[in-house]
Amino acid sequence: MRAKGGISTWRREFTLAVLLFTYMLSFVDRQILSLMVDSIGRDLKIDDVQIGLLQGAAFALLYSIFGVPCGAFADRYSRKFLIIGGIVF
Repeated sequence: MRAKGGISTWRREFTLAVLLFTYMLSFVDRQILSLMVDSIGRDLKIDDVQIGLLQGAAFALLYSIFGVPCGAFADRYSRKFLIIGGIVF
């Protein structure tokens, strides 16, 4: 069965499922650090300020550094390859 635009329904549902699964993994990945703060701090012998920098500044810095090249890539090439690369990475 074909939906609007000539893309089959199963392909749209499969794409949605893959993106949903990827988003769930991303969310869990970010939350694991918050759940493990006490153990990580104790094992690495770091204080609350260093944990805060790890959770906030390092996360924001990583996203801001990779945001510019990914945006330029999305402008020049198919966004499909950017999504596939992000999922694989």
